[in-house]
Amino acid sequence: MKNSLGKRKGLKGFFLAFLIVALAFLAVGLGTLGSAYGTGDAFELRSKTEQDIETPSVTFQLSDLTETDASGKSVTTRVRLMQVYVNLATIYADAGTYATLRVERSTSGTTFSTGLNAVFENYFTPVAEIGEDGKPVKDIPAPDATDEFFRFVAPFSFPDTGWRVSLYPYIRLSLTGTNPNVLINEVVFVGEKLDSSYEGTGETCLIPAKIHEATPIGESAESAKARANALLDAQAMPTEMQSTFGRFSDAEVSALKTIAEMRLGNTYAADAEGKALDTYHIEKVYGALGTDILALGTLMFGMSPFGLRFFPMLASFGTLIALARLVRRLTRSEKAGLVFTVLYALSCLTLGYGHLGTPLMPAVFFFAVSLNLVHAFYADGMKKGNFLHALPLLLAGLCGAAAICVNGAFVIPMAGVVALFVLGMVRQQKAKRYRLEKALAEDAAAPSEAETQEEGAETPARRAAKVAAEFRFKNRVAPIVFGVALVIGAFLLALLGMLPAYYAYLKGFGDPSSPSNVFTVAWQAFAGGFTGANAYAVPAWSVFAQLFRGTGNWYALTAITINPAALIAGGLGLLYTLVRLVLAFFAPERDKAWRAALRRNAVIAVLFVLALIMALAVKEAAVFVALLYLDAMLAGACLFGGEYTGKAAKAVRIVNIVALVLLAVLFAALAFFTFSIPLPANFMAAIFG
Repeated sequence: MKNSLGKRKGLKGFFLAFLIVALAFLAVGLGTLGSAYGTGDAFELRSKTEQDIETPSVTFQLSDLTETDASGKSVTTRVRLMQVYVNLATIYADAGTYATLRVERSTSGTTFSTGLNAVFENYFTPVAEIGEDGKPVKDIPAPDATDEFFRFVAPFSFPDTGWRVSLYPYIRLSLTGTNPNVLINEVVFVGEKLDSSYEGTGETCLIPAKIHEATPIGESAESAKARANALLDAQAMPTEMQSTFGRFSDAEVSALKTIAEMRLGNTYAADAEGKALDTYHIEKVYGALGTDILALGTLMFGMSPFGLRFFPMLASFGTLIALARLVRRLTRSEKAGLVFTVLYALSCLTLGYGHLGTPLMPAVFFFAVSLNLVHAFYADGMKKGNFLHALPLLLAGLCGAAAICVNGAFVIPMAGVVALFVLGMVRQQKAKRYRLEKALAEDAAAPSEAETQEEGAETPARRAAKVAAEFRFKNRVAPIVFGVALVIGAFLLALLGMLPAYYAYLKGFGDPSSPSNVFTVAWQAFAGGFTGANAYAVPAWSVFAQLFRGTGNWYALTAITINPAALIAGGLGLLYTLVRLVLAFFAPERDKAWRAALRRNAVIAVLFVLALIMALAVKEAAVFVALLYLDAMLAGACLFGGEYTGKAAKAVRIVNIVALVLLAVLFAALAFFTFSIPLPANFMAAIFG
């Protein structure tokens, strides 16, 4: 009795510790996602074409500040324009091309003069000054150029007081020459407050602005003006924060470009014959369902770091829950589940992937849930012969289908899940034979029904018939529910996921002026899991994958890394798994414990092999690395969370304590890079050069 009570208390203690660690992981993850400030809708600024009479442009009307003083009266404060911030979404041309933005001032909004140019180059390549012949001079850097998208830059700066808003309230923005068209998220005007003698006070402010007019392109003037309001729909003081807390990493830009095109719908620039002029850059590795999930986050929280990363972080938390349950079932040990939870939470990798606004973690989450539920079926079968107990298999199939729709390469690990389901069907059939034999044996040993039957009594024969009927139902329903959910679910989710993203993917994979059907576009998105490659790839093979590096006196270096202690624990776990598998073939006694250990190690080994196959089959192996590390953590949890006796138990307890301390210390050391915390430039240069 005392042992039973102590065991229950121990289980409650492990569960409580698991709950604390898991919720702390979620709280820390969500609390460090990044700023909730973001841009609104985007506006396509087009360059002059042959059919245009004049260069398309947008004219802004600025005004001085109207503030309320201490007595409640409205006071007008004069301001001068200091900087024009631009948040550029994309340049609609191939990599290496240039676009030159131009701003000009005017007193009346009709005649413009004193223009400034800013050169932008596509896709993170070093920017060069444009020579007199119109070609870039590669060895001369352009001081007013930027090499990033989806962040505020200030290419137009005005050092004197000559651009007072009261004198020049109109600012026109256009593209010079025959530049490629550009998509702009936001334009923000920042100024300095002036005193009564028009001297600068040193206090900066956001200058109120509205759209004065925009060049109509196949539309009315009012429609063009309304469309251009997207340039001013999220006005706030820009930040030049050198951290991904307020900035996007390179790997997130492809998803943002796709979401921007989703918001634009079926609008595109066309020539006189209706053929599309733009070259579109979208997410080409992950499927439309993954982009839809990210887009939902931006719909809820705006085009901000927090909005883009919200669902990936939730997916990382969900993966923790699903795999912790899997470990507990593999080992039949709450302790192993807690060990996995600690490894997962302090590995840095899972927080890093959770802070990455790409569909990577949603894909891993769907796969983890499917694997966990199918393994539950493999271990225990369907609990009862009714449709309610078939729902976990329905969810397993749908989650597997969702993983495939997020990234087509998940058909490879899902093949392993399907094999596990087939083995579960075999075990369920064995359970049927065992239960029937047991019932029939009871029937043979019991007196005849005529002698013992009471009204309403359940005889051995009736029990046998009931068992046969129950397993007949289970064996028919289980494969139908799982198979239909997986196959038909993948088909339907691919099409449903494509509907919100259809025009965006059509622009990226095809020609919007000659649209393909939704089935063709969905297939291209699925194939992208194997063949796609983004310009902003997630580094896959390094244990310190740098995503972002700022500049200045203080800046952050953001990386997805793996805690060395977790890496060692996982490596030892994989080695232990391999050794146990080899020794299993030479074991003299093959009892129940032997079979349980064989099944546990086989699941981990097969997942490792499938991850390797995945790496060989796809261009971008970031998903493979995520699965590999998670599989290693499963193995490490099975090793260090196993049940031991005698001296082995004491040794493992000491090792676990030392490992926990190392995990915590190294997690704290790597937190600066996981959470994108700025550090002094001298310190960064001394370590990373």
